[in-house]
Amino acid sequence: MNYSAVDFRDTPMNPPLSLSAMIEALFGVRTTYAENPLNNQVQVAVTQLLPGNPKRVGVVMVNLSVNTIWVAPNNRVATTLGIRLAANGGSMTLTWDKDFEIISMPWYGMASNINSEIYVIEYISR
Repeated sequence: MNYSAVDFRDTPMNPPLSLSAMIEALFGVRTTYAENPLNNQVQVAVTQLLPGNPKRVGVVMVNLSVNTIWVAPNNRVATTLGIRLAANGGSMTLTWDKDFEIISMPWYGMASNINSEIYVIEYISR
């Protein structure tokens, strides 16, 4: 990405851009976000956290609980299959330019104990 191609300087000929306008200028797409679109708690049984979405461009997941949470882009997530989010703040970030198609897949989680809080933010192109 050539960030120098976009001039963000605040001058009379170039008024300041809003953050959303800068994102659109840099990436050519408008975005929005959703917090905890499906669930904010992960159970011992597999819990869907995100639906599949081909317009998703970013995801952040943070384990807010005292339990371990595992997440994966399939419903076979288990203690032996998935990304481990450590208790009390373990997190994961996905971006379209680093993680490719996997970011658009449905995401599931399971926890080591019931009612494990998770914070999920997804960024979506409009």
